[in-house]
Amino acid sequence: MSRARIRNWVGAAIAIAATWGLAGCGGSQTQTAAPTGGGTEVPKKADDAEEKASMKLPGDCVDPVVDGNKHDGTRPFDKHVQDDNDFQGDLDDDGRPDQAVEPAWSCGETCNRSIYVMRKSCGHYVGTIGTRHRYDVGDAKHHGLHDLSGYPTTYEADDTKHCWEVHYEFDGTVYKPIKRRECECAMTETTKRCSPDWEDMK
Repeated sequence: MSRARIRNWVGAAIAIAATWGLAGCGGSQTQTAAPTGGGTEVPKKADDAEEKASMKLPGDCVDPVVDGNKHDGTRPFDKHVQDDNDFQGDLDDDGRPDQAVEPAWSCGETCNRSIYVMRKSCGHYVGTIGTRHRYDVGDAKHHGLHDLSGYPTTYEADDTKHCWEVHYEFDGTVYKPIKRRECECAMTETTKRCSPDWEDMK
């Protein structure tokens, strides 16, 4: 065999070996795409407001202005309740304002307000609280509804006046008074000065 032919064979072998070396050391390779389709679609999370609006509430869905007449034991037989425009709370965070009704008659400093969690044009009764023209809706929640504070007044036998902040929590059926503390009576809508000490009302 001629030396020229041997050199040609060696050159060809070196070229082939070099090609294999590149492929084995990270040379260009074709990747097979992962199969698509056929997987289970993850269901979309239900709208948060819709979930809250679907929570189970006590009693029937009623007209608050009609139903509220039976929840105020101080109501004269010929008088009725009306919408309380001072109440602006959204107790269940469903994005819709809830409603309170108040006496349409003179009831003094502290009047009963009945609270309703609204569902469209009707509402579910969740309790009656005594307060002046002020409510506070708290951050904490119990059984799906925000806590409430009312501000009633009381008088002793010698006419000494006391003003209170009363904290209410929803027990699944109605709002119940949990604790109270005494406050200065000269409170405004934006300012209150109350004792740091609470009295248990359970």
